[in-house]
Amino acid sequence: MKNVDKHGFTLVELLIVVLIIGILSAVALPQYQKAVARAKYARLKVMGTKIAEVERLYYWQHARWTTDFSELDLDFGDSELKEGSSGVYNEISGHWGSCYLRDYALGSVQCSVGEGHDIPEFNVSRNFTQQLCVAYHDAGPGAASLCQKETGKSAPDEEHGAYDVYIFD
Repeated sequence: MKNVDKHGFTLVELLIVVLIIGILSAVALPQYQKAVARAKYARLKVMGTKIAEVERLYYWQHARWTTDFSELDLDFGDSELKEGSSGVYNEISGHWGSCYLRDYALGSVQCSVGEGHDIPEFNVSRNFTQQLCVAYHDAGPGAASLCQKETGKSAPDEEHGAYDVYIFD
């Protein structure tokens, strides 16, 4: 009788391993995507809150809101300062997303990761009295879900045609 050394796996064994990896990926991927969205939103929230605090200090010192990020005493790191476009006084953007000083909402900061993402927008409203989580309907259901989780609200405080607003208490 020959002594045969077995090297490798059978086709059935490989198929079972691939099937198990596929099942684990199908379960883990949505959770991973939610964790990434929460992390990106947290960065937007931190940047928006920092800008709001510095803008508030600027207002107390100058008795007016600024329309230019370069006037604020805040280190934006490797972010890029851009000139305003339609509806925007000034924009700062980096790896974390973008924040805007809007001309129609003087005394407010609006931050987002860009269009087409299922991540809500973080806004600090006029005169910095409220923090808002804005879920655009075309972004997908994940944005509203993240706003609900962040604010502890099961329904939006304000409903609009294109988006819902959840207010942080």
